[in-house]
Amino acid sequence: MVAALTVAASAPMLERPVPAQAYCNGVYPGKVTNDVQERLVPFSMGAYRTDIFVREVRPPRSRVMGGSISFPGELPSLPPVLLVGVPGAPYDYCENLEALVLSGRRVFAVNTCEAPVERGWLPPRPKRGPREVRRPAVAARQLLAVCEASGLGAVHVFAHGLGGAAALHLVELLRQPVSAATAATAATAAATATATTAAAAAPPPSRVRLASLVLASPYGALEDLRPVQQRRLQNWDELFPIDMDEEGGNDGTESAGQQCVVEANALTGRPWREALLYASDEESRAESLGRGQLAARLPDASVPTMLLRGGSADPVEPSWDLSDRTDVKMREYMFSGHLPFIDNREEVLFDLLAHLDAADGVSTNRNGVGVS
Repeated sequence: MVAALTVAASAPMLERPVPAQAYCNGVYPGKVTNDVQERLVPFSMGAYRTDIFVREVRPPRSRVMGGSISFPGELPSLPPVLLVGVPGAPYDYCENLEALVLSGRRVFAVNTCEAPVERGWLPPRPKRGPREVRRPAVAARQLLAVCEASGLGAVHVFAHGLGGAAALHLVELLRQPVSAATAATAATAAATATATTAAAAAPPPSRVRLASLVLASPYGALEDLRPVQQRRLQNWDELFPIDMDEEGGNDGTESAGQQCVVEANALTGRPWREALLYASDEESRAESLGRGQLAARLPDASVPTMLLRGGSADPVEPSWDLSDRTDVKMREYMFSGHLPFIDNREEVLFDLLAHLDAADGVSTNRNGVGVS
């Protein structure tokens, strides 16, 4: 049972500016913007306390070396993008998506569920919590705590892999009339006060609204993976083959040599072995996204939703039944594996910008996105 969440609204956020660095031999974000802020948001759940690492990337106010885009005046009033990677994995492997700032939107990357991060300014890492605090539902509560602490109203959510399960829990939290960060206070008031007093003390609704949702190769349970990947994980404790570079073709064509693709695959598989291998039957049934279960957990048709997946090299079994959700856009990248935003970086970025612009009813900048 997950304990009630409490987040101290007045708790200070530790913040430091950092130099921008590109990931996976890419041009982002170093040639896009030098306006990057990183901070810690405090989070508590019952007796458990930790800090959530948040990276906020802002559109460039002036041109940076190698870049051609800047926003010297007032920034467009557009919802930011929340990047949700695999809970327990560092944000770094999603860093190519920070190029979305070229549209004038801020981008937030979050390390959920005690994902490791190395920064000289960080305090000592807190003691590791129990397994129950490293579940998709808890990751969702941490994401909502970050949104509320950052004063976000509407937000676009991009979620990858097991982060998709966390994003779907976030969708459920945003359906609730009160925010997760104040739910514990309301419950306490209701239990200790009269009905009249409790009603007066009820917290206001959450300000956070889901502007759109993108799920990339989402999974929530072992059965969501292809059979060969299930066996690999069960027999060798490895979700992805460590010698597989997904940018190399199966037809013997030469790989682009980006070992970071292999590293990202391994990285996004390992932190959540326990979520797949050690989950109870009840947990697996609740988190599985196969057949009609994904459709049942998606936001309603008023929220623009897109589903991305790789080709045959993607370890996720595309068994979703979305026949009743014709509003959901689906995009397959045939020559990509589990990480299309690395394997097909520019194509994915253009698809995402088209999706975001359609949701916001605007047409934003594309210049600089296709730079390689």
